Amino acid sequence: MFWQQLVNGLTVGSTYSLIALGYTLIFGVLGIINMAHGQIFIFGSLVGLVLMTSLNMPLGVALIVAVVISAILGLVLEYTALRPLRKKKCTPSGILDQYDRICHFDGGSYAQVFRC
Repeated sequence: MFWQQLVNGLTVGSTYSLIALGYTLIFGVLGIINMAHGQIFIFGSLVGLVLMTSLNMPLGVALIVAVVISAILGLVLEYTALRPLRKKKCTPSGILDQYDRICHFDGGSYAQVFRC
């Protein structure tokens, strides 16, 4: 039981640190806080879940496809929202609400489990 909780804690801590590093990197480079960063992370998780459960993809393939799709979403967000907002010196707080609505509509607000 101890070892399982240790692995769970390291997994959750790694996830939090990745998100925090993303916020720090984006704020340091762009000078604005991208509050949709976490939603892109959640969207990638939902894409991976759908690929594994609905399309029966192996974990490795689903992970690579989810990362690519999340990167494309990040690029679309950069070119359509962040660059115009950076020119106007605004923060992208409205994008956060839209991604929340999309994720709750598509995946629901209950816990999802990845089964390998």
